[in-house]
Amino acid sequence: MINENLEIEYKLAKNKLPEDVWETYSAFANTVGGTIYLGIKEVDGRFIVEGVENSQSIIDDFWNTITSKQKVNKNILTNENVCLKKMEEKEVIIITVPEAEYGLKPISVKTKKRWISYKRLGSGDREATEEQIQYMHANSQSDLDSFIIEGYDLDDLNIEDIRMYRDDVYKNSGEERIKNLSIEDFLKDYSKEDIRITSSIGEQNKIGELLCIFDGLVKNKVKKLTY
Repeated sequence: MINENLEIEYKLAKNKLPEDVWETYSAFANTVGGTIYLGIKEVDGRFIVEGVENSQSIIDDFWNTITSKQKVNKNILTNENVCLKKMEEKEVIIITVPEAEYGLKPISVKTKKRWISYKRLGSGDREATEEQIQYMHANSQSDLDSFIIEGYDLDDLNIEDIRMYRDDVYKNSGEERIKNLSIEDFLKDYSKEDIRITSSIGEQNKIGELLCIFDGLVKNKVKKLTY
């Protein structure tokens, strides 16, 4: 069995939903997503399928809690994200958590004293730093409207400025995958609004609001937009 890592978490959950499932839900949603397996325990560094009892009760408890907003601030899951499967003839609950859209971050968990946001670091859930929380809040807010710019593509952008901005985003967020993204994928993944560029052959590519709010990103054909 694969060890726990950035995108995999195992929890025992023999008879009930483990309380720390919400920390992992938050961490996965605020990082790159991941899968939680309920019904697997760790013994001497090895992971063993233990299975769950009263599986439907545990699943019902999960849905009741995640939709109540009393434990987590947002539910980003649908029915397709939770399933029951047999592993070694035992029932295991599998919860697939996608990365939350930037407009929904941070996903937070309520404790007795305050709401806490988590990030996934290696195989563990860590409380997000103040800088990471501020970064997520900043990315969730925008006053820009969606619009389409006709006839332009990546050749009309100042790639070096975007590359520098990507490096700054990586340093501030600590998300390892950012530094390996191509310029086009970076713009697609980190756009705050649904801004589209229509190429000469009619293909639409999502890009970031970088076209509008950063001086010098666009060359002669497109100036900084005002509206």
